[in-house]
Amino acid sequence: MVRRRSRGRGLVALGGVLVRGGPAAKIAIGFGVACVLGFCGLAVVFARRGSAPALAGLPVLASTALAFGVGVLIAFAGSMRAFRHDADQGIDLLMRARGVGPGGYLWARLAGLTVTLGCVVGGGTALVGVVATLLARGGVPALRTGQSAVAATAFALAFAVTLAPVAMATLGSRSRGGGYLALAAVLVIPELVAPTLAQVIPPRWAEVCSIPGALIALREALSPGNVDLHALGRASAVLLGVILLAVLVIRAELSRSHRSPAT
Repeated sequence: MVRRRSRGRGLVALGGVLVRGGPAAKIAIGFGVACVLGFCGLAVVFARRGSAPALAGLPVLASTALAFGVGVLIAFAGSMRAFRHDADQGIDLLMRARGVGPGGYLWARLAGLTVTLGCVVGGGTALVGVVATLLARGGVPALRTGQSAVAATAFALAFAVTLAPVAMATLGSRSRGGGYLALAAVLVIPELVAPTLAQVIPPRWAEVCSIPGALIALREALSPGNVDLHALGRASAVLLGVILLAVLVIRAELSRSHRSPAT
């Protein structure tokens, strides 16, 4: 059991190194750190002005910027042609030579990207939320800011867990242009057709039919004064379905590329 856990941690560490190894990923992570520091600075400014509503809304703003700005950049840099790159560098063959099968390789790649996104997007959002909550004056403003921080952090972590397999499924085996179009299609097209779907399916389900919509609905379901467990369940179900589908796509791609031990 201890050996298995140690091996699992090693695979996660390897996956993180593979994700963060390129210059684009390092630049994106640096940009994320700068964004977090900037939002913390804004929290100080809002606190000095006594703007409790602005403080309460800051974690939500930070989570959106970090996710759809920094997070997408990290996912793109860490996933683009990842499987082809590993094959060219012999990384997958080296892992198989050490007894790590396709499942372990998949775990390393997905866990490495998920942890990286979780640390930058989720950790950054949580830090901004903690700073804003500590700077909020009075019991009620601090409670509202704290709940807003919890909702924003849940959104950020859900983003990391969801986007990692989606990015690998759309970008891992495709060319740069094809991968970008595939990822954009997965993120944007369902959002565009949501108004049309609302005419044929219940509106509450139509609003979570896209990844951004489900993530935002999850965050709103936990927001101050708007706790909605039913909306939380719908959003979570959609995101879980997206994750499972993306993992199946990746496994299918890996099975095609590893049909024989010689490949």
